[in-house]
Amino acid sequence: MPSIWNCEVRQRGTVGSTTFLILPFDPVQEFGSKRAPVVVTINDYGFASRVQMYDGVPHVTLRREHREAVGVQPGDVVACTIEVNEDPDDVDIPTELAAALDAWPEARQAFTRLAPSHQREHARYVADAKQSATRVRRAQKTLENWREWKSPNR
Repeated sequence: MPSIWNCEVRQRGTVGSTTFLILPFDPVQEFGSKRAPVVVTINDYGFASRVQMYDGVPHVTLRREHREAVGVQPGDVVACTIEVNEDPDDVDIPTELAAALDAWPEARQAFTRLAPSHQREHARYVADAKQSATRVRRAQKTLENWREWKSPNR
């Protein structure tokens, strides 16, 4: 059974919206790494991330979409589970992006060669749109740049 931790939601400074979930434990002792890939679950809502260190304080970035999904804000202390992500390279591809990639095999091959972090950013760009038509446009726009992905140095 995973451990439940009480973590503070903290915003860095007074400018911007970058928010962190401050971890009340040493990630090296708990996970064997300062930058362990993790799955965080708050109120039955889970997301993948990676532990980071800032000024010696371990934290996980808490994106706006995650804060809104669980209804937390800076200053809150939330009960959460944090477990090692056994499959950190797993990327959720939105339906619209998957369809666009299926229609363009050369782009799909180039996309699969991208680092998982780059794949996630493209997927997030498409998935963040509220309307399906916008997700389709964003998927097409993303694939317009596929030739840049072909570089073996990426």
